[in-house]
Amino acid sequence: VGNIGRRGEEKFLARINGATEWTDMELLFQTLNAIGAQPLLLSMPLDGNAYDQEGVSRSARQIYYDKVKDLAARYQVTVVSFEDHDSDSSFQIPRREHPTEAGWKFYNEALDGFFHRSDEQKVAQTWEK
Repeated sequence: VGNIGRRGEEKFLARINGATEWTDMELLFQTLNAIGAQPLLLSMPLDGNAYDQEGVSRSARQIYYDKVKDLAARYQVTVVSFEDHDSDSSFQIPRREHPTEAGWKFYNEALDGFFHRSDEQKVAQTWEK
């Protein structure tokens, strides 16, 4: 079991560290920054329970969350990662990467909070939930 878990984690980390989509996201953030946009990135949490079964630890998954937040911060993009719901089966439909009814309530709250911020809060705000 230990080797299976280690291989699962190694594959996960290789995918996270080698994904070309990071460049795509950076280009998007650069463009949005250049035009003065104030975007909100809602990042679905990983399905921690499924990844646990594949042998991918929470600490390995944290690398993904940190990469998202670090990239967003570099371009002053507000991000809500929902990482505290990583293993919350009430937040997303297992293995579907889609919010449950309860999960949508968190999305609604994040959207409402973002669009109803005061002007002072809109200047370089980075969220973490």
